[in-house]
Amino acid sequence: MNIEVLNQQKNIRIDTKQIKKITTKFLKHLRQPKDCILNLIFVSPYKIKQLNKKYFEKNRITDVIAIEPGKFDREIFNNYLGDITICPQKAKENSKRFNTSLKNEVSLYIAHGILHLLGYDDLKEKDRKKLEKKQQELMKR
Repeated sequence: MNIEVLNQQKNIRIDTKQIKKITTKFLKHLRQPKDCILNLIFVSPYKIKQLNKKYFEKNRITDVIAIEPGKFDREIFNNYLGDITICPQKAKENSKRFNTSLKNEVSLYIAHGILHLLGYDDLKEKDRKKLEKKQQELMKR
């Protein structure tokens, strides 16, 4: 599995090796091909707010954004799943809010992002419950 971790923020240390290990476990559990490609990008609150506005027309900071590859990318890279952008600062805030570890919070965002890239949605209540059930299954791993 080709998992690229890009850290574009400086406030919170990112353990690239651990991130890749967690992501690999999730992808294997979801039976993704061994040659699948996934990018994980860690950004500042400012940057994720810009992306949220650009892609979803929401002018606010969010925790995770999953962007599927475009048609051109899929033609070149058959197993390119897409990009998951995570805001570690938001993860830190939420870990305190929900009384969990930063590692757990980031893992949750990775699971959530992967599921979105694989077609799970959370806009309708029924779909959200399905996504959350699968997300919890991954987190138990």
